[in-house]
Amino acid sequence: MNKLICQKCGGEISNEFGVTLVYCTNCGAGVQSLQPEKPVAFGQVPKLVSPKSPTNNSSSNSKMARYFLGCLGLGAILLLALGIFGYWSWSGKNPLAKFTKQYNCTITGEPEPETSEDYYNRAGKHIEIFSDNGVTSLNDCAFAALDEAIRLNPNNANAFLLRGYGYRQKKQYDLALADYGKAIEIEPKASRSYYLRSKIYLEKETFEKALADVSEAIRLKPNDENYYYDRVFIYRKLGRNDLAEAD
Repeated sequence: MNKLICQKCGGEISNEFGVTLVYCTNCGAGVQSLQPEKPVAFGQVPKLVSPKSPTNNSSSNSKMARYFLGCLGLGAILLLALGIFGYWSWSGKNPLAKFTKQYNCTITGEPEPETSEDYYNRAGKHIEIFSDNGVTSLNDCAFAALDEAIRLNPNNANAFLLRGYGYRQKKQYDLALADYGKAIEIEPKASRSYYLRSKIYLEKETFEKALADVSEAIRLKPNDENYYYDRVFIYRKLGRNDLAEAD
């Protein structure tokens, strides 16, 4: 039996050759195989190797645990999002509804519309014109085409104007005013938008608002006689006959 000295703590280790692994009883340092390829000279101390620290496995296990918990958390968030989306869909409050195509009409021989302008032009082909008095009317397909035109391009002022006209024909004045207002917001220097909105205010007998809109139309386009005819009518309704005569 040889007396071995622990290189880590200096403690004495007794061991026989051929033992695969022995640990220092003082500090836990380990001795790998004491039977080297070449005989160990008397008094020579074999190199001692400390055992692998258990903290490496602990750190690895900790990372795996965090990864696992992270996956569980992400899964829970996804399930919650799917649940909320399902509830909105079921309750009729689908957040993606505004991105859903509303137009399902066709015209024989006509290609499927693709752009906002295509759908605006398609709406014009769906408009019905009554031959007896020339009044135009928007059917459901025309409205659907305009909805799609606006969905694809929320800044399509012409689509808002035409849909506003359709709402006016249906006497849905609040919707018409909203569409004309949006058209004015997009193109604030377009006189026609103010003029068309003034028509609704006239029908609602809101003469002061009608006067403001038609006056703005005249300011933007002073050579359109139609604007003056309407303002004459409004002035007379308001009892301002001198201004009516001037117009």
